[in-house]
Amino acid sequence: MADKLPIVDLVERLPMSFSVEDARRLRASIHVIGSLLDSEKPPPPPTPAERLWKNALLEASRSARSLAAASQRQVRHLQAEPPLCFRFVQRVYHEYGLKHLILILILLFYTFFGAFLFLLIEGPAQKRMKDTWTEGGPPLRPSSSVFF
Repeated sequence: MADKLPIVDLVERLPMSFSVEDARRLRASIHVIGSLLDSEKPPPPPTPAERLWKNALLEASRSARSLAAASQRQVRHLQAEPPLCFRFVQRVYHEYGLKHLILILILLFYTFFGAFLFLLIEGPAQKRMKDTWTEGGPPLRPSSSVFF
């Protein structure tokens, strides 16, 4: 018996009569072993449509990755050496007091913008008043004076 496999030897020692419960357990264990063996099989090859989608997604991820890398390189380059106009503005702003000039320009803009809005709102009433005075003056009340 030394030339027999150990499993064959084990099977020969098993009793040949099985109860119904033992048969169910055996069937369940065979089913579990079969499903484990099926899970070890390699997946089926992808269909052409699946390959097409997979290639499209891979290409999109590569292009997105390359765009992100390019923008990072551009930001690093601009941080290392900003354009000439930015360097000029920064130098003038910090060394020659451009910050004060900017505040003055903001104040002037705010003043002229307010004057323009006032002219738009009060312009028609002022024009009517001017036309009334040039036509012959405002109608005076009989008991009116300069002080009252």
